[in-house]
Amino acid sequence: MAWIIEALKERGLSTAMRVALRYMLGRLRGVDDIIKCALCPNFCKFNCPTHIASGSETHSPAGRARVAFFIESGVLELNPENALPLYTCLGCLACKAYCPFNFSVPEITYRLRVRLRQANALPVQLAQIVDNLSRHKFLHGPRPAEDRIAGNLLYIRGCTVRQHLPSLAEITMEVFKRFGVTLATHADEVCCGFHAYLLGAEDIFRDLAKMSIELLKKYSCAITSCPTIAYTYRVLYPRFGFQLPIEVYHVTELLKRVMSEQQVKLREVRKKVVVHESWPLSRGIETSNVMLDLLKSIPGVEVALPIRHGRYVYDIGGYCSLLKFVNQWLVRRIAQERLRELSTVGNIIVTSSPDATIVFRELGANVYDIVEVMAEALGL
Repeated sequence: MAWIIEALKERGLSTAMRVALRYMLGRLRGVDDIIKCALCPNFCKFNCPTHIASGSETHSPAGRARVAFFIESGVLELNPENALPLYTCLGCLACKAYCPFNFSVPEITYRLRVRLRQANALPVQLAQIVDNLSRHKFLHGPRPAEDRIAGNLLYIRGCTVRQHLPSLAEITMEVFKRFGVTLATHADEVCCGFHAYLLGAEDIFRDLAKMSIELLKKYSCAITSCPTIAYTYRVLYPRFGFQLPIEVYHVTELLKRVMSEQQVKLREVRKKVVVHESWPLSRGIETSNVMLDLLKSIPGVEVALPIRHGRYVYDIGGYCSLLKFVNQWLVRRIAQERLRELSTVGNIIVTSSPDATIVFRELGANVYDIVEVMAEALGL
């Protein structure tokens, strides 16, 4: 209760009453939820990528909840070393898929992460991320110098595509051009704020959300290559009181729509592929079946799924998590485990996650983004 009382001191009476009512009705995550999670026998840990890859209880959902509880209760000091396990969480909601209380560790520990950031107790490895988001509004430092492309449909490429995978943005624009859709880009595109949320940097998150929404107001619709952006805009922004002025889709959703409206003949693509889904689409906004539908619509493509897919998908993180910045060894172990599983079904991987594409390629895997497969089917 301590963080709730502290937060309400700075709010008006109406806000305080609304928050108190939500808490009493059980709609606000609090310390009680952390205690329930910490005392649970860790039913969900077999679905947690960091626990599976490391074998460590500290990297399990209940392990993190216990760390959070001990910090909240004063058993552990509020310092970066003790808090580090909280930032090794991918934020992928894998724990929620099996939780009888519908808890997820990133959600129930959010207010503690806010406290840690306010107390300057973030792990030192994350200081650069805070600086990048605060000064440059971009995950990777100064934003790339880019020209603006005019149009009514905004293409939100995302920090990682702009910095590490610009060829995917070019292919995406070419694919939509084939369907008569010109995608607009804007040099003022900023980070969606997902990392600020994971950091507990609520002030930065709100600033980035406001800037992103102001940009949306200039367009009639928006799409993004990044599943995490789609999740942040459609789930986190409303949760923090921000309403979207226009619809924001993942590229697969708009591709499926334009393909259903136009009778474009696709070339045969002889590939037997295994699908790696991303958690923001499968568990966040629940649209992973869209990518499957697109692949099945391409002549010659044989589609297979690994054991863990859909709601129970084993995702790997990458630049869309904080783990990439605090423990790169664990990122590789998680990806190696996923590649082992995928290889039992097929050796050609298709994903809709730019982060997964980058990590898998770093490990030498044969991986394509769904847009690249569609480009091949269109003869581009």
